[in-house]
Amino acid sequence: MTATAYRPDIDGIRALAVIPVVLFHAKVSGFSGGFVGVDIFFVISGFLITQLIQGEIMRGRFSYIDFWERRARRLLPPMIVVVGATVLASGFILMPVELQALGQSVIAFALFVSNIHFWLEAGYFGAAAETIPLLHTWSLAVEEQFYILFPALLLLLATGSARLRLGVIVAVGVVSFVISVWWTADYPNAAYYLLPSRAWQLMLGAALALSRIRTTRLTDQQTDGLYLVGLALVFWPIMTYSDSTPFPGLAALAPCLGTVCLIVAGAGGTGRLRGLFAHGVPVTAGRLSYGIYLWHWPLLTLWAASTGVSVSEFSPLEVVSILGLTLLLSWLSYRWVEQPVRTKKVLVSRSGLFRAGATGLLLLAAAGLAAHLTHGFGHRLPPDIRLIANGADDIGARCEPAGQRPAAESAAAPCVWGKITAHREPTVLLWGDSHASALYPGLALAAEQASLAGISGYRGGCPPLPNVLFSLDEYGRECIEHNAAVLRQIEKDAIRVVVMTASWSRWIGDSAMTEVDPQKRHHGPESAKTLFAREFDRVIETLLKRDITVIIVEEIPYSTRFHPSRFAAAVWHGADPASAGLAEADYQQRNRWFTAHLDELEASMLARYPVARAGDHARLLRVTPASALCDASGHCASIVDGHAVYRDESHLSGFGARLLAPQLTLALTEASR
Repeated sequence: MTATAYRPDIDGIRALAVIPVVLFHAKVSGFSGGFVGVDIFFVISGFLITQLIQGEIMRGRFSYIDFWERRARRLLPPMIVVVGATVLASGFILMPVELQALGQSVIAFALFVSNIHFWLEAGYFGAAAETIPLLHTWSLAVEEQFYILFPALLLLLATGSARLRLGVIVAVGVVSFVISVWWTADYPNAAYYLLPSRAWQLMLGAALALSRIRTTRLTDQQTDGLYLVGLALVFWPIMTYSDSTPFPGLAALAPCLGTVCLIVAGAGGTGRLRGLFAHGVPVTAGRLSYGIYLWHWPLLTLWAASTGVSVSEFSPLEVVSILGLTLLLSWLSYRWVEQPVRTKKVLVSRSGLFRAGATGLLLLAAAGLAAHLTHGFGHRLPPDIRLIANGADDIGARCEPAGQRPAAESAAAPCVWGKITAHREPTVLLWGDSHASALYPGLALAAEQASLAGISGYRGGCPPLPNVLFSLDEYGRECIEHNAAVLRQIEKDAIRVVVMTASWSRWIGDSAMTEVDPQKRHHGPESAKTLFAREFDRVIETLLKRDITVIIVEEIPYSTRFHPSRFAAAVWHGADPASAGLAEADYQQRNRWFTAHLDELEASMLARYPVARAGDHARLLRVTPASALCDASGHCASIVDGHAVYRDESHLSGFGARLLAPQLTLALTEASR
């Protein structure tokens, strides 16, 4: 497909890309797969950039400095304005831990490595993403990295034939696609964020630009057919994909191929649908699409931070207002920033543009560094607000007392805690997922008070069920190995007490559970409960048979709507600290099945294993956190004495874990008699 003049229909396709992204981020029903809009952008970018570069190479006019001047004029000014405005507004809204994280992401943005930063720091989906105002800049970093490498590839191929050029581009795209499929299965975060697994989408557009498709030969019916196929391939994932869809990988093929169909159709004949994206609202929205993409996510996240609620809980009025403000700011930045710089009405000279851009990036990086080094400018907050907000960073000490080896989330390198003496061997083991890790500060304090020593065998995302696979990726296999190592540790050491805890309600409802034998699969909530009950009972009985006392810590009464930083911001803006928490009735309902099963298990096991070796105490003990964390009125508070009981939506803070120390001390004392 040869180079063409300005095509308004491509601006219209840009609108098709950005609108689903915005509506997905705003949690608007019907757009659960709206994130595929980014993939549409990638295909368009690959197509347009290749046309531009290859056209200049063929005319002998391409230069890197000219290319980067055009990219800088197009991309840099709005980016600097939006990021600068975000940083400024965040100083009045975000809590220290979030502002510090924002500072780190600003530095990554200024270095054009946002995607690498977020790959290392955060997932794209989930509640935690809503605390990251610049998360959406990852896609811009992918394009910037592509712009650095891709022109060099085309220059290397400049003396070769058109067939060779296209062949190499296709080959690179195929390799990238294979990487994308592989990483999506085994390294999903890397697949989502990094250029190697995204390059094929840009290469798809590039291959289209280099191909010899003669769109003038398309009949009206063929043009309309391509439009219909393209629209179907784009809208189907927008409406049916969700954050549980493995992505990009194979799932990204549909929107990308759909975009190719729309680009080809737009250059084709005179079918009835040819003008669908070529005028009016789609073109206007497409011209504003860059600003819309830049502005919408900071507005959503900062409003969520200031109100203390998640985006999914916004009222329709809030959503409409934010989207309206997004359009207004996008138009203003287009009118007063994008266009003046792009058309050289301001920053006329190249050197002036580069100096201004470098200065803007350096100032932003300096602000980000200051936010990082000052821990989010914590001094700007009143002490009571700072105390709540600090709960997000209160994970508790990993190994007590000081001077011991760093804690490990694996029994393979145990960290001894509790009452430690030269002649005291650890007799207690903490086993579970990240909820066990969060419980550790309270259990370590309890062990010290009960004159016991212990070691940890917890690992995030790995419940204490040795024969169950919860995911088919590498991490799922690592969980199996981890739990096997814990059992070996129990056999090897003088462990007499095992404390087990996890996010029980999560694992009970996990329909992806599979027995280690891959031929035995269980799907649906009822079969998941059946598998959970069988394997949970099996591991309890295995421990009791070894003359080990088991302490089961039931699930904590967390509220999924509470996050210390979010709530601290809400209190800063007038919310009542006592309002944070969960009704005990809701907690009991969430854990009704597990509690009932424990009752049955307790009766069954105590009938078979009634007493310990040399005492008269039960071999199976239960700790119920709700009795310590919920009051007589039936309210399970998330703030106690001004401190956050939870560090996020489901994990105890170090302070919260220590609130359970009295209960845990009683259980350990009973278990060791």
